[in-house]
Amino acid sequence: MRSNVTRFFVFSVLLFPVLACAATTINLTVGWNLVGNGDATAIDVPSRLNSTAITTVWKWNRADSKWAFYTPTMTSAQLATYAQTKGYDVLASIEPKEGFWVNAVAAAALSDPLGTPPDVGASVSLAASDFISGWNLMGSSDKKTPSQLNAGLASSLSAASKAISTVWAWDALSSNWRFYAPSLEVQGGTALASYITSKNYLPFTSVLASTDGFWVNVGVVSALPTAKIVKIGHAAPMSGAQALYGRDNANGAQMAIEDLNAQNLMIGGERIQFELMAEDDAANPQLGAVVAQKLCDAKAAGVVGHLNSGTTIPASKIYNDCGIPHITPSATNPNLTKPGYNTTYRIIANDNSLGAGLAVYAADTLRLQTVAIIDDRTAYGQGVAATFKAAALAKGMQVVDQQFTTDTATDFTSILTAIKTKNPDGIFFGGMDAQAGVMLRQMDQLGMSNVKYFGGDGICTNGLSTIASGAKSLEGVVCAEGGATIAKMPGGSAWKARYDSKYPGQFYVYSPYTYDATFVLVDAMKRANSTDPAVYVPKLVETNFNGVTATIGFESNGELKNPTMTLYTYRAGNKVEATGDASLSFPVLSAWGSLVANGMSKNLTISGTCSGVITLTQAPPITGVTFESITGRLSALRTMNGALTNCTPATLAATSIQYFDTNYTPLGASSAGYYHVFSVTQPIPPTAKVGDTGSLGTVALFTDSTKSVQTGYSVDGFTIEPDTATTAIVNLTTRTYDMSNALTLTEQDRYRITAAGAMTLVSMDTQATNGSAVHLIFN
Repeated sequence: MRSNVTRFFVFSVLLFPVLACAATTINLTVGWNLVGNGDATAIDVPSRLNSTAITTVWKWNRADSKWAFYTPTMTSAQLATYAQTKGYDVLASIEPKEGFWVNAVAAAALSDPLGTPPDVGASVSLAASDFISGWNLMGSSDKKTPSQLNAGLASSLSAASKAISTVWAWDALSSNWRFYAPSLEVQGGTALASYITSKNYLPFTSVLASTDGFWVNVGVVSALPTAKIVKIGHAAPMSGAQALYGRDNANGAQMAIEDLNAQNLMIGGERIQFELMAEDDAANPQLGAVVAQKLCDAKAAGVVGHLNSGTTIPASKIYNDCGIPHITPSATNPNLTKPGYNTTYRIIANDNSLGAGLAVYAADTLRLQTVAIIDDRTAYGQGVAATFKAAALAKGMQVVDQQFTTDTATDFTSILTAIKTKNPDGIFFGGMDAQAGVMLRQMDQLGMSNVKYFGGDGICTNGLSTIASGAKSLEGVVCAEGGATIAKMPGGSAWKARYDSKYPGQFYVYSPYTYDATFVLVDAMKRANSTDPAVYVPKLVETNFNGVTATIGFESNGELKNPTMTLYTYRAGNKVEATGDASLSFPVLSAWGSLVANGMSKNLTISGTCSGVITLTQAPPITGVTFESITGRLSALRTMNGALTNCTPATLAATSIQYFDTNYTPLGASSAGYYHVFSVTQPIPPTAKVGDTGSLGTVALFTDSTKSVQTGYSVDGFTIEPDTATTAIVNLTTRTYDMSNALTLTEQDRYRITAAGAMTLVSMDTQATNGSAVHLIFN
């Protein structure tokens, strides 16, 4: 920072205040505190800031470029004399929207120094008229990030030939400046973050609170001409079942428009002001054509959209006929680019990548043998399903059934029932998340929770978990999106933080692509030095743009060069990247939940000298059971009933119930008159893989429920063992000791788990120290 401000900064280390929970309480730390008046009333400095913890208070008077000064250690007369000798003004009040510095010799909380806080958006919100050219020391209750502050003021400041250059705030914990510059932000990618790192500054990671003070440097934009309005169209479903997609896409495009306008671009000798013309196509092909013609008639310079292949394909001919380029962020049907229009571009991988990639994953990684296919009869659904089918057959998988539905259906019971009779390893659905979530719930109801479920980017949303509403089938979903994860996009993380701050809770899938698509259109305009589509369209195929999502370039047919895709799955309701080899990693958590939910009843044969039959049944979930203050939904692992002869010990025929909670964590057991108390050390992780081993915990054995007489204890552990290319063995081991620490009995329960998430009990072995043993094997 420069100018008169530096005269003050050089003589001391500054500290930023830690803010209290109350909006108008200022917590001062020892040293310098940069704070602000975000209330609608002025602060009377002598009466409000006369704490013994305060040595001095400073405010920058912009009108005469002088510091105003106050100290509670001087009388009014002494203060006036001192200020005059130093060339300061005497600081008497701090007006709304003004920032100020407080130097403290002790930590102190100034309770309610600013009066009653106003509502957000009240008169203390900053306006362009509050800023002069040069340095402005501000305070506000806008509760915005600097990026949001700039976006809100850009147009009005621009009209006054001004623009925000930089924003600064002081961070106490690291004794460092937080920094923001709109000119770096609009470059996209890592420009802003890289500059901050190079200067050893800190980024702004949260909004500016009502008690924050901050510096804003406002530059003068000389001789700005009247802006030419250039319309950019956006088309997506803003109503209906897919409105969440549409709103997300529109947000990304609007965010790009605001960032572009902050650049005060000059194209073809004219200052350009972009406007977004957002239209609702309701995911309807007929309405999509109407929207396309409307954007043509409005002389839009370019279009970002549409969302769906079914709307984008017919609209593409209309745009080509009127000469308007359009870039779709999400329509993936390969047929879109087959006509060869030089006005049609796609910024994401098409279905040939997504559908085929999922089929290869299902065959090579999950090693599935059979699949069923469902599509919603839309251009998108049919297209991605067709590419999946072709690739699946090429990989040697058998397509055992193919069913059809619509993009508005809500009951898939008959379709799923028909598929269930074919017993497929997996189901592929070509459609959107609104139907997929319902389908997953109905799969649970039909006992199909262990069937893998595949889909393209239409189902691959954060919202799928909400729509599926706790369905166990969600754990078996594998879906594909074009492009990288947000974290792996070149500018993804920083962009996502800005998006979430501007549009809290509205991110869905494609907004980074609509953001980049908008910039790509304008990048071509800049290179052609014209906003006329007839002039700049030829420049689109030459694009080499470093965007948020990737470095973007196009093939001659408008397809994205070097498209990438990412596979996702869902764990604990969260969408996560699918990684690892399914031959090594097994969904223990989902498999166990399915075993508990579906139940089982199996006869076991016994090897050795024992004879007889043991029937093992799966008890249903139970509630209201407490083990060592752990109360919740518990599930009984097993109940064994039967008569064994010639066996020692004969008590093995007794009923035994082992309890687990919904996270596959053992809680306790009750059998043979003992009260068992389980102390969990480490539950088997859901991502357990071959070779993993660990301790589950210990079980204390008591003869009564009061736990007054302990007779022994057990130690439980697990090992994940190799089995076949597509299965592993989960080996649960219990070693029981008496109170003298002598081993008395070892039991092993072996479960086979498949990559598709199915778990079955294979065998049960007991070995007593007296030499007796029983080996139980499933029929």
